[in-house]
Amino acid sequence: ALLLKAMADRTCRVVGEMSDKCQALMGPKAAFLGDQAGVPKRNIDIFVDEVLRGTSLIAVSLVLQRLEPVLRGLAHLPPWQMISPVDKPVQGELQLIDKMTHIQDKVFETPTVLLSGAVSGEEEVPDGVVGVLVRSAKEAPDILSHCAVRARNFGVLLATCFDPAISAKLAEEFAGKWVEVRCKADGSLEVEAKPRPQRVAAKASGEEGHGAEGTEVKMNLADSLGCRWCITPDEMTKKSVGSKSLNLALLQPKLPKDILTPQAVALPYGCMQKALTDPINNESVLKELEK
Repeated sequence: ALLLKAMADRTCRVVGEMSDKCQALMGPKAAFLGDQAGVPKRNIDIFVDEVLRGTSLIAVSLVLQRLEPVLRGLAHLPPWQMISPVDKPVQGELQLIDKMTHIQDKVFETPTVLLSGAVSGEEEVPDGVVGVLVRSAKEAPDILSHCAVRARNFGVLLATCFDPAISAKLAEEFAGKWVEVRCKADGSLEVEAKPRPQRVAAKASGEEGHGAEGTEVKMNLADSLGCRWCITPDEMTKKSVGSKSLNLALLQPKLPKDILTPQAVALPYGCMQKALTDPINNESVLKELEK
């Protein structure tokens, strides 16, 4: 069952890659010709999708969609995929949203757990969000997407649910409530209602400030950590770069000579501060940010 699941995952990636290639090949041409012919934008936007629906890719995609829950059941896999697991339980108010792209500019004043519909993977995790639960595996990000990498870097829980019944139950029982989400050892999630913390409840009712002091957030804007502007893979460490760059650097010497890794350099931690303290920015940009 595990081998079948691995094969299905690889086939799914192939289908996605072929779909992307068709979109890149035909999309711009369809948009140009459609615009010149006065075709409605809605028709232009779905033109390539309709072309793909006339190919065998749609049949393969539908088969994979039906196989996914069956294979997960046969392999005794949990209904959750942990894209960004966390060691400790996270608590926040469970809020339902349709798409992550609709709330990119929103700042959540209290810790929030999002039960989201579509998450493409290109989004940023909004400020104040401690966890993102994706309701549908069909609209979930992959483990190397921008959103997933940011979530792991900031310790934000990101998980995908493969069981619509579980997603529906979470939405029905916990929407608007204060919950605790815990990653279990078997790869599943446990969501439990908890009493709303007193300070959070006071803030929500407009009583903040009568007994609790605000927390001042201090950012390092001036200490460049003695970094250089750019470093090569052999200079990367846990203290200088994130896990994605470091893992590639650590993987390269362990691979056979005929297997290559992406060649790249990295901007180490401290580059932003190094730029801010440069004489060009020190008197203008840095002073404004420090206010």
